[in-house]
Amino acid sequence: VAANTGITIRVIPFQADAHIGLVGPFTLMEFDGGLPDLLYLDSGQGELATISVNDPLVSEYADRFETLLNFSLPEAQSIELIRAAAEQML
Repeated sequence: VAANTGITIRVIPFQADAHIGLVGPFTLMEFDGGLPDLLYLDSGQGELATISVNDPLVSEYADRFETLLNFSLPEAQSIELIRAAAEQML
């Protein structure tokens, strides 16, 4: 039994329709204890980091993340897909 790490794995399969995640990668981190959220954007042409509780860009990407969850497989199916892909590579 694995310890609870607070990390959830969700995969968007290639068969999913076009979605906002195809625009480009981003990292959104939310912290406990009243710390502000952190948004990291990597456009491939230089990075942008935004740290703010009320920054509209952070809110926009939080909404994007929630939208992407609708395209993703549930956690158990995501892990099964990753394991199957890893076994094919052996």
